[in-house]
Amino acid sequence: MAAQANPQPLEYFLKDSDYLDVALSPSSERIAARAQFDGKVVLIVMDRET
Repeated sequence: MAAQANPQPLEYFLKDSDYLDVALSPSSERIAARAQFDGKVVLIVMDRET
């Protein structure tokens, strides 16, 4: 059985990051963003309810 990864808190991705793109899902339930973080481009997907 594979171990589940513990997700990083949102603040981990927000500090010292530069957003490249931000988009709202068609259902308006999620927000997606590409951000530069620690020299890498990462994809962040957030549920609006949490």
